[in-house]
Amino acid sequence: MSEHEWQAPGPTDKRSACPALNTLANHGYLPRDGENITSQQLIKALQDVYNLSGALATMATYNGVVTTGLLFQKSFNLEQISKHNALEHDASLTRKDKYFGDPLKVDHELVDKFLEQQVDGKITMDSAAKYNRIRVNNSKEFNPEFTYGFMQKVLSANEGVMLLNIFGAATNGEIDIGLLEAFLKHEKIPEGWRKPDKAVAPFDVFGKAFEIMKKYDEIDKEQK
Repeated sequence: MSEHEWQAPGPTDKRSACPALNTLANHGYLPRDGENITSQQLIKALQDVYNLSGALATMATYNGVVTTGLLFQKSFNLEQISKHNALEHDASLTRKDKYFGDPLKVDHELVDKFLEQQVDGKITMDSAAKYNRIRVNNSKEFNPEFTYGFMQKVLSANEGVMLLNIFGAATNGEIDIGLLEAFLKHEKIPEGWRKPDKAVAPFDVFGKAFEIMKKYDEIDKEQK
């Protein structure tokens, strides 16, 4: 096996609620067992694989370790960085709410429902916004412990926008559903995909996150 060939995690390997981090471990850019990861390792992997700028990779990493209480640990594992209502949250695009099961495991049915929002074989910002509201409304109705405040709304927006920036960089922010299926279901780098030519900077994410949150609000108004 080559150094960065995809390999499914073993039964004792640690994984997170984030497909981007799990993909890094499945390809060996992070320790394949998902343990003893340092912040500097994660920053480098985010830059090398997804071409996040140094500033964005650092912000994403330290946001993760601060919100999960790991800032002063020398290293962490992928499960630790998935504390509920920190980086891991209800109404995920690809995971069950914690109330219903293990949110660290990808739910293929949820991914399929996300991909059904495609337009001409592409997932767009409108697709991501629409599916977010489907997930939020479902959780409101069926999860008695549903938690979804402003922080979770921002996290959801950032997650959707990161997908669009990383996998839709060469196609005007639209993502081929074949790429997304490989990434979200199997947590692997899709064949034929290449990282963005231009590093993804904080403004690329935050500007679009504001835009997608406006779409959330517009959809909510239409449904009232």
